[in-house]
Amino acid sequence: MRRWQIAGIVLWRGGLAFAAGYLFYQGAWRIVRRLDWPPQITVGSAIALAGFGLFMLSLIAERRQAARAGGDLLDEQRHFDDS
Repeated sequence: MRRWQIAGIVLWRGGLAFAAGYLFYQGAWRIVRRLDWPPQITVGSAIALAGFGLFMLSLIAERRQAARAGGDLLDEQRHFDDS
């Protein structure tokens, strides 16, 4: 691959991650703003929930990738334990 292709892939994936984070934040904001909390706690809670959503999304993606490879997530750990 050429450098500009790698840069394009990195920017594309970064854009997807940014868009997903924004969508998670907007969803969390809509849920949390209904509570009668001070603005600082409302925004902080929305950011924390958005981060949790991204974390769960990354775990799901990792499990799917491991399932496609035909192994499980513990295969890498077993490999390091054998060394």
